[in-house]
Amino acid sequence: PFRNLSASQSYELLVAREFISLAVVGFSVYRLYTYLKSYFEIKSGFTLGLVFALIAYMLFALTSSPWLQAAFGLGEGKGIFQIVPMFFAMAGLAILAWVSSK
Repeated sequence: PFRNLSASQSYELLVAREFISLAVVGFSVYRLYTYLKSYFEIKSGFTLGLVFALIAYMLFALTSSPWLQAAFGLGEGKGIFQIVPMFFAMAGLAILAWVSSK
């Protein structure tokens, strides 16, 4: 269904994807601040696990950014950017699974 998009529709989707990616990073920075503040108060391993999972999700959002991919001279989802974002998502989920199992 997305193959017949006009250039302006395709660009609008690209801008929307970039906006969402930046919003995820923005919310993650705020959450990172609150989790680090909490960690330094209580020194909880669970909170530290949340910090590392959040960093993985921030990296997922950054590497999913179409403009970052274009900055490296690659098209959207081409080359290494086909797997790097999913690696960071997997790492974040693995960290959360490990932390919650303790």
